[in-house]
Amino acid sequence: MRVSRIIGAAILLSASALAGCATTTGETTTPKTTTVLRGPVTTKVSGPYEAAKACVASIPEVSSIRVGVGVIQDLTGKTNIQTDGTGSFITQGATDMATTSLAELGVQVVELSFTYKQNVDWYATKGVKGSIKQPQFIVMGSVTALDFGISGTVGEMSIYGVGPRARAYRATGRMDLRLVTLPYGNTTGGSVQAVSAFQKEFLAVETGLGAATFVGKGDGLTFASFNVGSSQREPMQATIGYMTDYGSVDLVLKLLDKLGLQKARVSECRELLVDPYRPASKIQVAKAT
Repeated sequence: MRVSRIIGAAILLSASALAGCATTTGETTTPKTTTVLRGPVTTKVSGPYEAAKACVASIPEVSSIRVGVGVIQDLTGKTNIQTDGTGSFITQGATDMATTSLAELGVQVVELSFTYKQNVDWYATKGVKGSIKQPQFIVMGSVTALDFGISGTVGEMSIYGVGPRARAYRATGRMDLRLVTLPYGNTTGGSVQAVSAFQKEFLAVETGLGAATFVGKGDGLTFASFNVGSSQREPMQATIGYMTDYGSVDLVLKLLDKLGLQKARVSECRELLVDPYRPASKIQVAKAT
């Protein structure tokens, strides 16, 4: 009886194998490969004031300055209304941009974000004790203005309905920053040590070529036109980062001036801030190693 069961099981297995073979066509399929569009690789953010920042970072006294960043918010009230929703012309990340700028200057940046302070308070409720480095100064301010409608340039020429056109537009943004003392040691808090107010023009250019003429006669007369063109706009939100670079360098240089430190070096760094594209061969902008 046991032998018959074994034989029956073998028959079932054989039948299953044959059924599997019957459904196999014998053809193999090659997996399809998908072409992925690859853009430029990720790069480090850099702007026109990299040499000025490196110059400030090379001043030894800068590394002993402790700075925290408050909230640098958009107070322009200008929004960009588009078909896909409403957004702000100005980035809401100026606080983080200023933090990065100050860190690249070589100062000691102290974290002051709301999330960080929440975590500190939570640890305090758990009885966790530890020392927290306090900043000597806090950077505060905002993006205070964004003005559109500033006069631009328009040029058009047409001969027999064919001709080029060019237009240029400008907008101006302003940022105000200040460096304020926090109470530490024998220093009284709330004293404004330096202020920096600066503005930047944002540019846009449009060019094109058009042709227009009437086609047909009588009732079939039709007006036909053809236009091609291109437009370029300065990246407004990215440029706010360059403005925070400028403001951070300006504040630290003014603080060093007020403290009477490294006057010659401060003057050299100031030149790179005023004219960031000047040759810097005679100015040592690298940190001493």
